[in-house]
Amino acid sequence: MSGECICQWHDLPAELKVEVLRYLPFQSIMRFMLLSRESYFLASQAKIKVFKVQYRGRNQCHILSIAWAKHEKESYSWYEVEILQNSAEGSVIIDSKGRRIYCENDADSVGMQVLFHYTKLFDVQDVEIEELVMSSGLYCMLHGQLDGLTLHAKRFTLSTNDNQLISSLIPFLPSHLSSIVIYTVHLSLNVITTTISSDVFEHEAVRTARELNTESFSADLSDKQICNLKASTLCVSSPHITSRSINQMILQWFKGEREINLIAISTNGDLSWSQLLNEIDPERIQAGSPHGNPDVVAKVLHSDHGNIYIAVCDNYCEMGRPRCCFVRYIPHIIR
Repeated sequence: MSGECICQWHDLPAELKVEVLRYLPFQSIMRFMLLSRESYFLASQAKIKVFKVQYRGRNQCHILSIAWAKHEKESYSWYEVEILQNSAEGSVIIDSKGRRIYCENDADSVGMQVLFHYTKLFDVQDVEIEELVMSSGLYCMLHGQLDGLTLHAKRFTLSTNDNQLISSLIPFLPSHLSSIVIYTVHLSLNVITTTISSDVFEHEAVRTARELNTESFSADLSDKQICNLKASTLCVSSPHITSRSINQMILQWFKGEREINLIAISTNGDLSWSQLLNEIDPERIQAGSPHGNPDVVAKVLHSDHGNIYIAVCDNYCEMGRPRCCFVRYIPHIIR
């Protein structure tokens, strides 16, 4: 054909090769990157979009699953890697084709290395980790060989019973995540502790996350620290939170310094309405709709940029925008 130009792959510039690779299915990329060092480098530059990376620790077997789809509206396809404990100290990685790679380290630490590897290689939306407790090998890995790396993702979910694992993983998260969610796994035999260290809330990733949910753990979170959290959706439980810090968050909202979508706070002491609404113009406060439970009191706060509801029941406070609040926690307060 006149004007047709045929160019061999090896003659293409690297930038064009990367653009071509972005159109390949995930499994083709996985095969391509094994061809050579150059192939691996080009595939890593393509940053193929991956919707979810799940890591589940199961005693001697750890499973890493990657969800991908060529288009967002398509159903996910899954690529799985198993990491098995092969001996007292060694492990083996088995990919979806049955290929085996033998490693000297234990399955816990190797599994976490593989997880970090894939989040660096691809454009990952969600990372979900379920690891009940942290082994000594995993602790050494997180505080040694992986030091300085980043767990790349847009959203992060961790299910564990070990607060040391929380403290060890949080430093690897990037700032300004869409969400950070941390759950307990209710298997009493594996519970070590259910208190999140105050140091966790000093990390940039936690302070800047748009959504933060640690409510299934008790958190060693202070009044000062909670006011520094930027999350518009915030669900926490801490015995140290008082009416004063909640009042400061409300005042931040009035000044336009804080967005409130849904904030739910559980504490140990009773919350005082007089302190909660301190320095707020009474004309900005309206009584909320009555509720069947006489212990629940709701009010509506009006500012120049919108309204929020606030409800209090003993040592629990919930506030948020209309239709966003009181759905999960105190149902049917506002109709």
